[in-house]
Amino acid sequence: MTVVSKLVWASLIGLYGLFVVNVPNPPKQPQTAIYAPATSVTMPQDAPKPTPLPSSTPPIQAGDCESFIGMAYGIGWPAAALDTLKLAMRLESGCDPYAVGDNGDSIGLMQINMPTWCVPNDNWPIGWMQHYDLGICGDLWNPETNLLVALAIWEGWTGSTPGWQHWHALK
Repeated sequence: MTVVSKLVWASLIGLYGLFVVNVPNPPKQPQTAIYAPATSVTMPQDAPKPTPLPSSTPPIQAGDCESFIGMAYGIGWPAAALDTLKLAMRLESGCDPYAVGDNGDSIGLMQINMPTWCVPNDNWPIGWMQHYDLGICGDLWNPETNLLVALAIWEGWTGSTPGWQHWHALK
């Protein structure tokens, strides 16, 4: 074998090694996760909730109706209802998310009546809030939850006529 033929063979073997041996693997196809169907339709009522991250924004202070109005608008209250909502909060709780009324039965900004809206009763065996997955009674201390429940009541999720008739301070 001549030097030239050895170089040709070495080049061919090198090219073979370069293209055949070092061929990259084809990309893997993404795997689709397969989930098992739910085995139960009941959800625990007191499931742990995530702990909120610390915020540089100071908490809203009692009596600061404007901040609560901003929160209400952010969760879906229509702009046309915000003036009346602010009046209702001022009359019902003085814009205090920790206000308690009706001998302890009504709590929070909108004074949501617990025996009516979150305690199991003849109309709502697991409680109205729980039926609509809006939380449990203790969640009404959270201003956002209180305003969300009030919105659901105001929109007529109760099966009654939508509106302000549930807030006696507005009558």
